[in-house]
Amino acid sequence: MAKARSTPCVGININDKSQRFTAQILSGQKTIETRQTRSLDPYIGKRVGLIRTGTGKATLVGYATVGEPIKYSSEREFDADYRRHRVAPDSPFYIDDVKYGYPLIDVEPTRARPIESRGIVSRKINPPKARSAVCGGRTVRYGAKGAKVMPGTPKGDAYCARSLGQMRDYPAAAADPCSPLRLSRKRWACKGAKSVKSNPVAEGRFQGLRMI
Repeated sequence: MAKARSTPCVGININDKSQRFTAQILSGQKTIETRQTRSLDPYIGKRVGLIRTGTGKATLVGYATVGEPIKYSSEREFDADYRRHRVAPDSPFYIDDVKYGYPLIDVEPTRARPIESRGIVSRKINPPKARSAVCGGRTVRYGAKGAKVMPGTPKGDAYCARSLGQMRDYPAAAADPCSPLRLSRKRWACKGAKSVKSNPVAEGRFQGLRMI
């Protein structure tokens, strides 16, 4: 069984101000990210986020693994690898004296979301904020803010089957109607191991529950 991949907590900045580099990376057109210095060396062999900058608020758009860099020592060498790095002679990111190209491996897009942290080369990726609800007179955080909930779908069935096992493993949470586990199952409209199309949240039928 394949080991579950952890979500990176650090992302590298990709400047899209003069060219849509992140779109080219996610589409597979651009497979090498270039830098004037070996600034991405700390991330070699690591999974990182791809953070779009230069066009408004910094935004996480995907993930990739950073490979060993290639050194370009001349314009001739740099131009010969254009099909991989996609940096043309008229680009502000064109080679000066030397340039380093880092292969981006196993690229995958993700749902775009703003990143609040700052950084020149990279920045911290904060986990999505949890949803909040007032239940039983207290505020409860559960699930992930922005995550798409689709009751009555195979994705919903997978969640309900998985969380049903958690209900058995954590009887205290299962017995508390205001636990994050129970609230998440309500949001997914779980009936046992299945997710039904009728979503109690959408229909406003959560008894004693107010979304905030």
